[in-house]
Amino acid sequence: MCQAAGWLGVQVDPERNRRSEACISVSGSAVDVLVIPTNEERAVAEQMLSIIPITDKHSG
Repeated sequence: MCQAAGWLGVQVDPERNRRSEACISVSGSAVDVLVIPTNEERAVAEQMLSIIPITDKHSG
């Protein structure tokens, strides 16, 4: 993903990336590349729950 932004000065250190460090850009890079942990499955589930009503299948 970052290779396409190389023209902006983005340079990723493969070793830092492999170690899952918070900052994975090379030392002296024009741009800091920061890793932001996400839980995409949870985000999708929360969005779905906000638009789909939940019904109690046990109520009659």
